[in-house]
Amino acid sequence: MSTGERSSWMVAVGLLFVTTGALNGCAVVNSSQVDQSTVHQGYEARYESGENKLHLEARFYVGGSTGTMLLLDGTSQVAAEGQKMNQTTSIFNEVIYARVLGSPGDLNRAFTFVYTNNDGRNFANVIRLPRGIAFGTGAGQSARLGSGHSFRWEAADAVQSGERLTLTVWSSQAMLMRDDSRGGMTGEILLSAGDVTSLGAGMARAKLCRENRSTLSDATDRGGSLEASYCTGEQKFTVQ
Repeated sequence: MSTGERSSWMVAVGLLFVTTGALNGCAVVNSSQVDQSTVHQGYEARYESGENKLHLEARFYVGGSTGTMLLLDGTSQVAAEGQKMNQTTSIFNEVIYARVLGSPGDLNRAFTFVYTNNDGRNFANVIRLPRGIAFGTGAGQSARLGSGHSFRWEAADAVQSGERLTLTVWSSQAMLMRDDSRGGMTGEILLSAGDVTSLGAGMARAKLCRENRSTLSDATDRGGSLEASYCTGEQKFTVQ
C-alpha cells in the first residue's frame, strides 16, 4: 500500500467516525492508579497483504471494553513477539500500543502478546490470523450510478462459522461498510443502487478483510478480547 493509499484510508475512516459522532475524546488514567484485577486487555493482529505487513496492537481499559482507557506507567508494559510495543495516540484519542512486522513470514503460526501489570504479573496470550482472502474477477470493474454493484471474493480455504468478511468502500463523498458471514470458498457482497449513488461519480476504493474474534486464555476476571484479520490491498474502481 502506497503512502497515498494509506492517507486515503485514514481520511475515509476519519470521515466515518466524524459522521457517526464517534470522535469524542477518550478519558485516560494511569495503570498504576487502578486495581490491577480490573484491567481489561484488548489485542488486535491485522495483516495487510497489499503492503505485506502485520500490524499488532494492544489497548487496555478499566473494568471492560467500554471502560476508561489505561496508559501503562511505572513497571507495566506490553510486548509483542518478544519486543516492547510502542505507545501511540490515534486520531480518536485512544492510547494504543503498536508494533509492525514487515515481511512477517509464516502467517499460519501463532503470534504472542505478553502484558506485565503494575504488580509484576505477566499475562501471555496468542493470536492466529484467518487464512487468506482476495477479490474475485471483476472487482475492479466500474459501477454505474443508479445501479447496484457486487464485489466477488475468493478464500484460500472455506470461511468458517464465526468468521466474518467486511467490505469497506469509500470515495471523497462517502464511506460504506458491508458484512458477509455466509461462509464457503467464494461469494459476493452487494452494494445497493443507493449505496453506489452515495459514493458519487469518480474514483472509489474498496478493501476486504476476513476477521475472527475470540476471548483471552490468560486474563483478569474482567477478561479481554483477541481480534485477527487478513486484509486485501485497496481495489480502485470507477463510479460513472
